[in-house]
Amino acid sequence: MRRPADWRRLGRRLLYPHPAVVALCVPAGAAGLAYVFLVAGSDSPAAYPLYLFSAYALTILCAGTVRAAGRLAAPAPPGPPGGPRVNPHPLPAPGGG
Repeated sequence: MRRPADWRRLGRRLLYPHPAVVALCVPAGAAGLAYVFLVAGSDSPAAYPLYLFSAYALTILCAGTVRAAGRLAAPAPPGPPGGPRVNPHPLPAPGGG
């Protein structure tokens, strides 16, 4: 019996494969869909496995794009230690008040 961490690792490897695998799967999925729509027809035996494969290719492409965009986003600058500093006695506005 596999431990939950093994299943989690397997899921991550399936969702985030090596970029070379993504680079091969996406055009292959697009070519498979083109074959089904242009040559074989949607009722051919190859249609449903190719639909599944192209859906997987699109999923890993989208997941990889979101992950890469998250890595490119600049992290928020750290605040002062102990949280934000708030002055309990603010000064009055200049010019009166």
